[in-house]
Amino acid sequence: MNERVELLNVAYLKKYQGGFMPYRFPLKVINKLGYLSNIKGKDKAKLPSMVELYYCNEEPTFNLTLKAVDSDLPFYVFVNDFQLAKYILKKGRKETYNFQVHERFKTHFKELNKNQKYSFKIIFSSSSRLIIFNKECVLLNKKTNLPYILYGSSISQGVGASDIVNSYAYLLSQNLKVDILNKGLSGSCLLEKETIDYLSSLDTSCYILEIGCNVRGIMDKDEFQKRFNYLLNKIALDHLDKKIFIISMLDVYEHLYKDFYEIPYHQKNLDFIKIIKQEIKKINLKNIYLISSKDLIKDIKGISQDLLHPSNLGHYQMAYYLAKKIKKVTMED
Repeated sequence: MNERVELLNVAYLKKYQGGFMPYRFPLKVINKLGYLSNIKGKDKAKLPSMVELYYCNEEPTFNLTLKAVDSDLPFYVFVNDFQLAKYILKKGRKETYNFQVHERFKTHFKELNKNQKYSFKIIFSSSSRLIIFNKECVLLNKKTNLPYILYGSSISQGVGASDIVNSYAYLLSQNLKVDILNKGLSGSCLLEKETIDYLSSLDTSCYILEIGCNVRGIMDKDEFQKRFNYLLNKIALDHLDKKIFIISMLDVYEHLYKDFYEIPYHQKNLDFIKIIKQEIKKINLKNIYLISSKDLIKDIKGISQDLLHPSNLGHYQMAYYLAKKIKKVTMED
């Protein structure tokens, strides 16, 4: 009988090459992703960004067979919240790993945790589709408490950070001590009705919605306003007991670049920033908190050399200042 592993941040398991390929969105939503020529979301939703795999064992060891389909795939292994190692799964190879706990940890663990099992956790990055072999995969809605839901662009998916554990999404989860279901879609955070309906259906304690980057290059003002209005009404109005944090991501580019170089999409940035503010003011709900990205990334060194994505420093700043704002709001309740 195959050993059982638990998967967090997975909505659908596709049978593939004798194993299971985890998708972060249901297939019926994936099929609807895209707007006009931008259909990148259909691929990005299949990447295991911050997918977490859990396995408990009385023995200090764990075997796991994996395959990266599209490119090399970095992943991190933890045991009882201690980092064990980083691995890079090579493209196209079906690799079997034997994760072994260090002797010093085993001695310490036995002394302090007489009846506790070894709890292995693996966190995957977003560079390739993944196949998991020889395991019974169980999908989790939550691990302990209700998770936070994060939706956004490549920034939320971790692009710009040197690795997934340096992304603002992962750092934020560690700072707040919560699980985050990362639904970031690189280049394709387009606010489709089906996506918003799916996000609204998830069992959560909080939403973090990073909005602006991907829509400005393909939508006009009217289309964006219609979609953003639907997002507010569906998520915020249907979840009055939940905190909704909306990051206006375009603000930081207007703030940091004005004395640096000619700002791409300058007028659209201003128009879309205005729409976000107007629609939030219009709906007038106390559970919505608008956060300007210029309050999260403090200086130009927080942006990577592509002048779009945060650097490691920028991801760290986003996680730190966003956590402060979320803690302040939750402590006021």
